[in-house]
Formats: sequence, structure tokens, C-alpha cells
Amino acid sequence: MCGAGELPGVTSYEDFVRCWEGARRHFSNNTVVGDYGLTFAEKYSVFSIVLDAPNATSPATITAPSGAPPLVFDGDLIANGSVPEMGYLPFVLAISLPSPPEGSMDCPAVELKDLTLRIMLHGQQSRDPLWRYAGFSFRIGGCSRHKQVLQNVTVEALGYGNVEMSFLTLRDSTVLALEPPGGISVAGDAFSLQEGDVIDSTIRYFGDVTGNFGNTYGLTQNGSRAVRTQFVVEEPSIHIPDYVYHPNGDSYTFSWLGNFPGSFGNVATGWQHLQDCDVEYIRDVELGSVNVSSCSFSPWLSEASPVFSADARSQSNPPAVELYDMDQSDAPNFGCNISDSNLTYIWDVEILKGACQRCNFWWGAQGKNVQPSWTKEPPTNPSFWVDLDTYDNKSGFVRAINDTLACMRPSLRVNGTSVKAQALTIDNASFLFNSHFVSITDPQCVHMP
Repeated sequence: MCGAGELPGVTSYEDFVRCWEGARRHFSNNTVVGDYGLTFAEKYSVFSIVLDAPNATSPATITAPSGAPPLVFDGDLIANGSVPEMGYLPFVLAISLPSPPEGSMDCPAVELKDLTLRIMLHGQQSRDPLWRYAGFSFRIGGCSRHKQVLQNVTVEALGYGNVEMSFLTLRDSTVLALEPPGGISVAGDAFSLQEGDVIDSTIRYFGDVTGNFGNTYGLTQNGSRAVRTQFVVEEPSIHIPDYVYHPNGDSYTFSWLGNFPGSFGNVATGWQHLQDCDVEYIRDVELGSVNVSSCSFSPWLSEASPVFSADARSQSNPPAVELYDMDQSDAPNFGCNISDSNLTYIWDVEILKGACQRCNFWWGAQGKNVQPSWTKEPPTNPSFWVDLDTYDNKSGFVRAINDTLACMRPSLRVNGTSVKAQALTIDNASFLFNSHFVSITDPQCVHMP
């Protein structure tokens, strides 16, 4: 650690820079200190920069001066073939925001402002194919989204490591997180946010994205929240020469998972998990027990996408947009509630124990390469599956689809074989009011995106 123990934690930008340099020295330390030839970096595979908030009456602020260069960490600092002592875990560089004083639950206020933090791989040059990299994770963790804020911060993980944030607010900031190329261990989602807010920001990514609720005793479990934020897929080869997709080429997922008041101890009312956001996704969308309003979801249709490549796995499930209920307990259940939103999908849609109001669904993969595995009969999932169980006595709200239009996939020819038009499947007394499910060729769909 740096800034921990008997010494005060980091309270200035100058100290933060010194600790960042300390992390670089730490991970490049190849002194053998343990059995089986373990190096110092392998034995102590987690390095934390610990911040402090010495004045409880006002926020502590750490601000980079104007024109300050990025603080850089290159994966080549870790010796070729190094593996953490706990081999199934990644190396970790963490920023720990101030914790409550001993015996208190009061989270100290702190702001990190105007910093640029960059995790690189081999100087962004073509890497040595014989160099063996272990997994790496970059984490920033706090104790309250209301009191601990990253303001105008840029965080980049350019093909080495993933970005994890928890219990904080990211505001007016940019994250660029690219999954490592094939052959390097993937430590986790390209970007993940646990019990945090991301507001007026841009998340550029390639890989998986997850927003999740807390799993820490004594802290909130409301779910993560994104407001007026863009999630944009970034072509990784722009930043990483000779980029190779991971072998599991069909697994890219945008997931936002949460809960509503009355479930999992959540007492916040009127909670919006995704609001006024634009989401570009690679393959699948999973919205589990979240409240979504005024958002758009659209697939990344670039020619560079691995989803439509001939090399994609032939046995994979079809791509899907799924709205569902995470909670299967006997308590009141809250599925996904989505309103005033547009959802463009690649192949399948599943609306399971949830509700839609004033939404548009639109098949948007016209002209793209269709994988034969998506067309198998019977399909792995019904093409457009509605299973609301509207009047289930365990439902936390009336599950219905209201004032919604779905413009569905027409019949296609794939490899010379005719594939039926997308069909609507309705199960378990699911009620639809003033909603229409029609072919995309229907006149109602003329003004859709």
C-alpha cells in the first residue's frame, strides 16, 4: 500500500503521483522473496493507493494541475510470465477512497478532479507474442456515491486490465476500457460499476459492461445508476495493433442489474437505474430488475464486429435483448420496468416478468451476416417472447405492455435456406394494451429509426 498504516493517507496530487510511481516500482520488483521462486510482485500482487480525508467538515479534494500529463502504467512493467501467488486472481492496482473512521458509519467526502490515468500494453505497439501476461485489474472503490466523486477524470485501460468502480460517483468524465486481446487473461468486464452513479459521462469500451447493486454488508443495495451518459463501442484495433478477439467471440454483453424499493433491502423510491442514456452494445443486452426511462439501445454494426464474423462460434445462442426479473423469491418481485425508450435488436427479444410503456422495438441487423446457429428449429429461445404473468400476486407492479410498437424481422434466406419471419410468443396471461407487433415492412414502421 501507499498512504496507509500509521502514516496519513494521500491528500495531495503530489503525493498521489509519488504513490503511482511507487506502484510502478512495486510491480516491476522481481526480487525473489518466497518459495518456488516467487517474486515480490507475485507474492504481493495487489497494490493500493489509499486516500485520506483529514477534515471531516469539508470534502478533501485532489486536483491535477492544468496541463498535467497522464499517469501511465504499462503492463510490461510486470515481468514476462509472472503469475500472482493466488494464481487464479489477477494483479490489481487499486485506488481506495477514504473509509469511515473506526467505529463510525460516516463516509468521508472526497473529490478526485482532472486526473488522467492510463493503463497500457507494450507502449501500444505490436506486442511480443512470446510475452506471457497475467490478468490485471484497475479498481477505484469508495463508500458512498453521495460523498465520493470523480470529477472530469479520464481513465483508460488500453487492452490491458479492466476498469472496476464501486460506491462512488463518476461525473463529467470519460472511461476508455478495451478488453485485452486474445491470449491475455481477461480479469473481468471491460467496465463494471457497483452501487455507483455515472452522470454526464462517456464510457467507450470493447468487451462486457455491467452495472450492478451492492453486495457489501452495511452499505446500500439500490443498484448502479447512469444518467445522461453515452456507452459507445470502441474499435480496439485503433489502439492495439494486431488486435485479436478472444476465442469466445459471441459472449459480449451489456448488463444492468438492480432492484426496486422493497426488494433486497432497497428503500429508495423513484429510483431510475438508466435515464436519458444512449447505449451502443456489441451482442446482447440484459436488463434485470431495473427501472429504465428515455434511453436508446442499438447494436454496433461495424464491419469490425466479431458478432457477424464467419469465425463466430457456430453453437452459440442467438443474440438477444432480454428484460427480466432477477428475484425468484417469495417476496414481491420487480422485473424490468422500461418506458419511453427505443430498443434496436439483432435477432431475439425476451420480455419476462416486466413491463413496457411507450417503447419501440426495431429489428436493426438488415444486411448483416447471419450465423446459421441462430436459425435452428426450434430456436433456443422464441424469437419475440413475452411472458409477463401480468397478474401474478407476487409482482411488485402490474406487468403489462402499453402503447408499444415492435417492428419485427421479416422472413430471410440464410445460406440458401428460407428462415421464417420473427413470431410473437405470448405466455402466462400476459396483457398487451394498445400495442402492436408487426413486420418491419408494415406501414407503421416507416418512421422508426
